[in-house]
Amino acid sequence: MGELNLDGAWVGELCCYQPEDWSHVVVVLRQSGSHLVGTMNDGFGHEHSLEGTVSSSSFGLDIGGLPGSSTCGYLTVLGLEFERDSAGRVVAFSGMVSGRCYGTVIAPYRLVRASLVRRRLQRPGS
Repeated sequence: MGELNLDGAWVGELCCYQPEDWSHVVVVLRQSGSHLVGTMNDGFGHEHSLEGTVSSSSFGLDIGGLPGSSTCGYLTVLGLEFERDSAGRVVAFSGMVSGRCYGTVIAPYRLVRASLVRRRLQRPGS
């Protein structure tokens, strides 16, 4: 199966977090060993920091910059399933977003490597 390499840009939809619209997000991750950092942009000018850890089979990322107290305003993105291309490179991942405040959130998500999305949108011969 190989190690997880999550460096790069990812696009998709996260759960229905309020008051922001996360129906289309761009996540950029940098991985150094088991440490992950990055940003998430929702396309409406809201950017959030991401920080967490990765193992050989999963990862967890805390989303920073949310309103609320340290015991209230947090969400965690858990990466639990990974899709790979024929070379073994991770091309998509999915899992759960969980957290507290504005009600407890437990929702599925899926993000795809941004370079693959751009290729699919290009017309043949362009």
